[in-house]
Amino acid sequence: MLDRDALLRDLNPPQREAVTAGDGPLLVLAGAGSGKTRVIAHRIAWLLGVRGVDPRHVLAVTFTNKAAGEMARRVADLLLPAGVRAPLIATFHAACVRILRQHIKHIGYPPHFTIYDEDDRLALVKEGMRELDLADRTWTPASLVHRISAAKNQMLTVEEVERAARGPREEKIAALFRRYQERLAAAAAVDFDDLLLLTVRLFDEAPAVLAWYRGLWTHVLVDEYQDTNRAQYRIIRQLTGEHRNVCVVGDPDQSVYRWRGADIRNILDFETDFPGTCVIRLEQNYRSTRRILAIAAAVIAHNLARKDKTLWTENAEGEPAAVYRAWDEHEEANFVAQTVLAARAAGRPWDEIAVFYRTNAQSRVLEDALRRGGIPYVIVGSVRFYERREIRDALAWLRLIVNPADDVAFRRAVQAPGRGIGRATLVRLDEVATREGRGLLSLAAAPPADVTGKPGRALEDFAALVATLAARREGTTLPAFIDEVLNASGYREDLKQERSAEAEARLENLEELIAAAEDHARTEGGATLEGFLDGIALVSDVDEWKDDARGITLMTLHSAKGLEFPLVFLTGLEEGVFPHARSMGSVDDVEEERRLCYVGITRAKERLWMSYALHRRIHGYGLGEPSRFLLEMPEEHLTLLGAAGRADAREAAPVAAPAATGDDDLPLKVGARVRHGRWGEGLVVGVERSGDDVLVTVRFASVGRKQLSLQYAQLEEL
Repeated sequence: MLDRDALLRDLNPPQREAVTAGDGPLLVLAGAGSGKTRVIAHRIAWLLGVRGVDPRHVLAVTFTNKAAGEMARRVADLLLPAGVRAPLIATFHAACVRILRQHIKHIGYPPHFTIYDEDDRLALVKEGMRELDLADRTWTPASLVHRISAAKNQMLTVEEVERAARGPREEKIAALFRRYQERLAAAAAVDFDDLLLLTVRLFDEAPAVLAWYRGLWTHVLVDEYQDTNRAQYRIIRQLTGEHRNVCVVGDPDQSVYRWRGADIRNILDFETDFPGTCVIRLEQNYRSTRRILAIAAAVIAHNLARKDKTLWTENAEGEPAAVYRAWDEHEEANFVAQTVLAARAAGRPWDEIAVFYRTNAQSRVLEDALRRGGIPYVIVGSVRFYERREIRDALAWLRLIVNPADDVAFRRAVQAPGRGIGRATLVRLDEVATREGRGLLSLAAAPPADVTGKPGRALEDFAALVATLAARREGTTLPAFIDEVLNASGYREDLKQERSAEAEARLENLEELIAAAEDHARTEGGATLEGFLDGIALVSDVDEWKDDARGITLMTLHSAKGLEFPLVFLTGLEEGVFPHARSMGSVDDVEEERRLCYVGITRAKERLWMSYALHRRIHGYGLGEPSRFLLEMPEEHLTLLGAAGRADAREAAPVAAPAATGDDDLPLKVGARVRHGRWGEGLVVGVERSGDDVLVTVRFASVGRKQLSLQYAQLEEL
C-alpha cells in the first residue's frame, strides 16, 4: 500500500480534499493552472494505493491522447512504490472503440469496422453530392460534413432529420445524410461521432453489456468535463447511474467547444443531475503572475453562464501585460517578430514562446515576418504526419486489407501507385457497385463485362494482391507486414523511380510509419494491425505537438487549451476577428468567445503581449475596432506600447460618420460614388485626414456604413 502522508504531502488543502473525498458524485471546479491533472492523478493513486480498489474497476477519460498519456505517466509514477499497475486511462473515443470492438455485434455491426477520419468523411460527402446532384455553390463539402456532424452531436437520427426538414434545401441535406449513413454501413465503417453514438445505443439496447461495464468500472473519473457533448454525457450517466461513483473535473470558464457539440450545461447542471454532489473549488493558481490573473478575472467576470470562483496565486506580481496597436496586420506581425528576437537575445529559449490567433488564416502574415527575422517556428494544426499523402496512401492499403468493404480505402489504394486504371473505369465500377449493393474490391476481383483489356486485368491483379497480403498477415510482425505491403504494392519502388528530393522525403516518412508501428508493437502486448489503425485514427493536432519544439509555437486559441508557455502573444484583438464575426449576433456565442480569450490569457506564465490592428485585409482595410475584451481589462495591469493608448483604443471605432473637413485637396468629396472590391458600390458620406492618410466613410448597399483607409482600400471613383 502507498504511504498516504507522502501521497498528500505536496497538495494544498482543497486539492487534498478532492483527492481523499469518499464515494458518490464529486465535482471539482478547477480553475486555470490550479493543478487539476495532479489532483486526478493523485485521486486515482489514492483509490488504488490507499483504498485498495482493483485497477480493473477504475476508468479515467479525457479528451486528447496527449492528456491521457500525461495522466497515465503520473499515475504510474505515483503507484510505483506500491507495485500497483495503472487503470485504464483513455480518451472518450478510445474507450468507446475498446467497448465497440468487443460488443458492437449486439447492434448489428461487424467487429472489424473501419474508423473514418475527416478526410474520409469528406470523400463520402463529395460522393453523395455527386449522386444527388447537389451542385449549389452555397454548399461546400466541408459545410455539409459539419451539418451532418452537428446533427449527430444532437443525437438526431436520419429519420428525425428528415421529419424536421423544412423546404427543399433542408430536404436535400437530409437526403445526403441518409446517403452518407448508407455508404458508411456498406463500407462497414463508422465516423468519430458514431463511436460515441453507437456506444450509447449499445448500452440502451444491450442491458447485459451495460450491466457488465457498470460492474467493471465502479469508479469513473472525467477530465475536462465542461467539454463533454450530449452523447458523452449520456455515456457517463449510463455507466454511473447505479453506483454514482463519478468524479468530474472541469472549469465552465474554459468551455470553448460549443461549435463541436460541447454543452456547458453538463457541468453547470451537474449538481442537479447528481443530487448530493460534493463540490470542491481549486482556486490557487500555480502558473501565472498576479497581474495576468487579474486581467483574466476581469474579462471572464462579464460572462453570466459560469460558476463563481476566485483565482489567486502566491506567484510574483509580474510585469504588466503589453498592448500594441498596429497600423495593419503586417506591422503587428513585425512587432511580434521583433519582440521575439529581443526575448531570444535576453536568453529565452525558442520553445518558451507561443503566438496565438483566432483563426488559422491569420498565421500567414505572422509566418512571413518570422521567416524574415530568421525565427524558427512550429505550427500546431498544419499538415500532420498522418495526413501526408504518402502516409494516407499506405494506410489505405492497410485499411483495405483489414476491411475489404472499405470503398474509400479502395479508391485511394487502387491508384497508389497508378495501375493504368482510369477515372472512367472507376466511375463504371461505382455505378455497378451502387446498383448491385456490392463493395468495390469484390467487383474488382471479377470486373463488369464491359470493363476489359488492361484496366480489367489491372483490377483483377489488384484484388488478388490485396487477398494475398491479407493471407500473409498472420504470423508476420506488424512492422514487417507494413514493410512488405509497401514493397508488394509497388509504392516504395514507384517513389524511388522519381529520383527527386520530394520523393526522398516521402520515402523517409514511410520509414517513420514503420517506426511508429515498431513503437506500437513495443508498448502494446499482442499488437495488431487493427489496434495500430485505431490509434492513428484517434490522433489529434495537439497529440503531435512536441513540448521540446525547436522553435516558437504558433497555434489557434482552441489548440492552446491545456497548454502553458512562459511568454505568450495574443494577436488580432479586434471586433470581427476576436470575438469572431460569426459570434456577434448571439449572447451565448460572445460568451464562448470571451471564454476563449480567458483561455488564451491564462496560458501565459510570465509575460503577455496583446495586439490589434487598425487596418486588416479581413476588414477590407477599413478601420478596425479594438476588441471588447481589451476594453474589459483593468488599465492598471496594462502597458500601452507605441501609439496605442487606452483613449485611442476606445476612439478607434467610429460611432458616427465623420464630417467632411473642407480641405480642397482631398482626393474624394462627400457625395462621390465609389466601388469597393468586396462590397461593391457605395456613397461617400464622410472624408477626413488622418496623418499621411485619408479616412473615407462610405455607405454601401451591401453592408452598410464602413470607414476605410484610402491608402489601403483601393476605392474606384465612379
